[in-house]
Amino acid sequence: MNRELSFASVEGETHPPRLHERTVNGFLNIDKPQGLGSRSVVDEVNRLLRQRGFTRSTLPKVGHAGTLDPMAAGVLVVAIGSATRLIELVQSRPKEYRGSFLFGKRSNTDDISGNVVEGDATRAATITRAELETTLTMFRGRIDQVPPAFSAVRVDGRRAYKLARRGGHWRTLGLRSDHVGTDSHASRFV
Repeated sequence: MNRELSFASVEGETHPPRLHERTVNGFLNIDKPQGLGSRSVVDEVNRLLRQRGFTRSTLPKVGHAGTLDPMAAGVLVVAIGSATRLIELVQSRPKEYRGSFLFGKRSNTDDISGNVVEGDATRAATITRAELETTLTMFRGRIDQVPPAFSAVRVDGRRAYKLARRGGHWRTLGLRSDHVGTDSHASRFV
């Protein structure tokens, strides 16, 4: 299926209609791939709007409703036009996260992009479902959590992961504990 916008000719005209003469407002749910930053997604939406006839002066405002770490893949909510005024409302709603975990290894970046610095495949193979469920109970409700150094949180206006890749550690980056609330964990083990 062709996902490109196509334009039917009107009275023999072959150019696309001038979209900038219309108001464009709304939300896009974009499946952000791993390795791409949230800002890059917004830049791509702006580029596509310019391709469709918007100019610098007519380009609607575009923003996202919450940064996903560059190494995270998932839905990034992008607002266009007057919908950007609703970003705060969208951010305040409950969110659902799903993850896959590899037990028995730890990387120097706390994600898949780093070098493995610790590993115990023998212990990982013996972890039981009951042990995992017990451990997950420690993460239910309101807890204090220090974000990883390799995360998209801002430290003095700069992304922590950028500072960490230059050799900073969460202690030296000044990352502080934050309250994190979780209503529930739905566990599915394979």
